[in-house]
Amino acid sequence: MLTPALAWLDTHAQRSSAQPVLHALAAYEPAAPHRAELQALAGQWAEANPDTDADADDIPAFPADQELAG
Repeated sequence: MLTPALAWLDTHAQRSSAQPVLHALAAYEPAAPHRAELQALAGQWAEANPDTDADADDIPAFPADQELAG
């Protein structure tokens, strides 16, 4: 189930702040086994983009479980 979620992230990170998107994905339960890796990626992104405002309003809605399974 994580592969479609990462595809969604890849699509949406281009037009939103990737750091909060990564944190939102890390909080998503099916991603739990990958949580540390996703949080590390969020930290790396923040270091590489210090001038970007990581506003929660920038996080697009995460697709429902059925969309990920589809």
